[in-house]
Amino acid sequence: MAIGITQDMILPKAVKQRHLEAYIIFSGTAANRPSGSTEVKAYFATDTFVLSIWTGSAWKSVTLS
Repeated sequence: MAIGITQDMILPKAVKQRHLEAYIIFSGTAANRPSGSTEVKAYFATDTFVLSIWTGSAWKSVTLS
């Protein structure tokens, strides 16, 4: 399921623009976040409000409120 994420949903300076250039942000529940992928580079958990960025070896998460 894809939802739109607007800039006002992300805390100021929580995620730098260079981290999201050319990425499509996938979304769903935290339990459904992929274990790691070359396709999914950014994932927003709609139940926990955590934005995760795939570093190539692990997910780096930022909690949004």
